[in-house]
Amino acid sequence: MAPVKPPVKPNGNGTNRVGGELGLTGLRQWYGRIDEEFLTELKWEKAAKIYREMGDNDPTVGSAFNAITWLIRQVDWRVEGDDPHAEDDRKELIESAMQDMTHSWEDLMAEVARGTLQYGFTFSR
Repeated sequence: MAPVKPPVKPNGNGTNRVGGELGLTGLRQWYGRIDEEFLTELKWEKAAKIYREMGDNDPTVGSAFNAITWLIRQVDWRVEGDDPHAEDDRKELIESAMQDMTHSWEDLMAEVARGTLQYGFTFSR
């Protein structure tokens, strides 16, 4: 007697998967936004104001952010290609882009780190 195979269902990207959907994400959603924050003060747009106040006005949080960004400024940034002995146009392009900005690479990385630490993501100018 041959073993019974589970049904194969298409999953939408051209391949097949065994079985069906096993569950849901379990996250509460409200009009497409995940609504899992326990503190109402930290929901959606209100959170950015609180995070900014914490980073700018709380001495402990602000000093932790500053310590991390100063450590990032001290990193020796370099670009490495696939083969260290071969000429690599991509490596030269990236190094050129790092040097041709209106501000230093260290300033950019510190700004990105500060925004990421404070808000969880960042946009660079």
